[in-house]
Amino acid sequence: MSRIFRGVVRGRPPVMNASEILIGAEMARQLVVDVGDEVILVAPAADGSLGNDLFVVSGIFRSGMAELDGQFAMLPIGQLQALAALAPDRVHEIAAATVDPWLAPDAAQRLAEPVSTVSSQAVVQPWTELRPEMMDYAQLAKSWGFVVIVIVFAIAIFGVANTMLLGTFERRREFAVIMAIGAAPGAVLRTVLYEGLALGAISLVLGVLITLPVLLWWHNAPPDLGWLYGDFTMFGALIRPVLRVEYDVATALWAGLALLLTALMAALVPAARAARLLPADTLSGD
Repeated sequence: MSRIFRGVVRGRPPVMNASEILIGAEMARQLVVDVGDEVILVAPAADGSLGNDLFVVSGIFRSGMAELDGQFAMLPIGQLQALAALAPDRVHEIAAATVDPWLAPDAAQRLAEPVSTVSSQAVVQPWTELRPEMMDYAQLAKSWGFVVIVIVFAIAIFGVANTMLLGTFERRREFAVIMAIGAAPGAVLRTVLYEGLALGAISLVLGVLITLPVLLWWHNAPPDLGWLYGDFTMFGALIRPVLRVEYDVATALWAGLALLLTALMAALVPAARAARLLPADTLSGD
């Protein structure tokens, strides 16, 4: 799941079974080394000794986070195990990513039992437990998104209601005529509601036709705003300013249903006013 290799600015990543190392740009600056230079790596070993070995800098990466660029290095796992006096089947940490970040707790729960049978000391932790502050921020952003959606639909209700009120006011004589020749108030009520529903359906179709090509383009080519202000960190994690759009069919369906319900709700008041018209007073001009 590491994206360090995407940030290689000079050289290349180390290859397996080679005494090569990939270091950050800040570390290279502090050590005054470049691609092809040799560095000595010293690390405490698992058996209590002090491991040391000579490595060739195969590449230099830049993540955008100075702390990571100055303290992080990557080398082939075989060389690292030999340096730290670890058996070939021993590792320190395995990181994995799920398709949906919110599936991580369930995935960790499923992995906990089989991992415990391999090693009683191994711990499986989802990112929600490892970085609880990041989870709190994500939930806060999700809540604010819900607030924004409520505001948007509230504005839509007033817009549709205003349109329907003007339409029913201009057609009040038409409603009075059909009520005078025998139409029931309920029929007028249903007519206005059907118009509101039709208005919502047409708006939904037009909205899909306009936004779908934009979403397809945005999903396939997400714009990177790194040129504007660079990367930034949050709670010790590197955040890349890439505006990504992912497909969420369930949310789209709920949003479409909410739009139709919004149109119906907005048409209730105009429909009730049209159904309460008095044909004689309306036709006489009162």
